[in-house]
Amino acid sequence: MKRISLKSIKKNEIIIYVLALMLVTAGYFNYSEKIKKEDTKETYSETAQNENVQNVNIGEAVLVSNNDVNEKIENTDENEETQESIENEKTENEEGKIENDADKSKENKQDNNESNNGSINDYYINSKIDRDKMYAQMIGNYENIINNSNASEVQKNIATQEIKKINNQKNAIMICENLILNKGFKNCLIFINEESVNIVVSIEGELAENKVAIIQNIVSREIAVEIENIHISTK
Repeated sequence: MKRISLKSIKKNEIIIYVLALMLVTAGYFNYSEKIKKEDTKETYSETAQNENVQNVNIGEAVLVSNNDVNEKIENTDENEETQESIENEKTENEEGKIENDADKSKENKQDNNESNNGSINDYYINSKIDRDKMYAQMIGNYENIINNSNASEVQKNIATQEIKKINNQKNAIMICENLILNKGFKNCLIFINEESVNIVVSIEGELAENKVAIIQNIVSREIAVEIENIHISTK
């Protein structure tokens, strides 16, 4: 039987210890590597997840930004439309105001013209009324003389002639005024004095010489007065 020495046993134990230590070390390194890979995988997963979250956030940010831009554009369009509407309304109001002012000015001018025409018409009407009253009073006075028993026949004859003269003047005035109105004059008023005739006429524009001649011829013929004694004025 072969004899094993103590030295050989110790050497084998050392080798076994070394191998066991190597196995433990190798197992430790494998475990560490596995743990490291798992940590790396988790870190990569978390990083990827964070990147996705960031991408999502970026996408949302872009989307929100686009909405803001669109909303801002819409608000700008609405503001422009509102401003344009306000300007159009302001322009319409200004135009309406100008038209109203023009209408008012036209109405005021028309009212003034009507007022002036009314005043002129009143002048002619009132003057003729006063003239007729004067003639009526004169005729009344002469009739009192005729009806007075104390008046002489001469006085009564004179009163009768004066009444006839007044009536002839009234008829001549009426004829002249109508003839003059027929020549395009708006109004005409005639007063007869002792040896002259005063005529007031109303006409648009200036009184031309041919119109003056027409009046003079009518009055001279109907009232039997010289042309130089005919005095014409306008109102």
